[in-house]
Amino acid sequence: MDAVEAERADSRADARTQAVSLPAMTATMGTSILVGRRDPESAVAVLDHHLDRIFTPAEPVGGTT
Repeated sequence: MDAVEAERADSRADARTQAVSLPAMTATMGTSILVGRRDPESAVAVLDHHLDRIFTPAEPVGGTT
């Protein structure tokens, strides 16, 4: 079962595009950190935001919130 079938990922997100864009984004963020244009915390926040748009949160243990 994949993430879409398990209702853990947005079915509208193209997996191939995401597989290409995420490593590119992390490489760009790494360069931005190295040259001092971005701090690591803001890079993590941007990546978290992008991943949150793709993936849904896991259901808590016990099945209730």
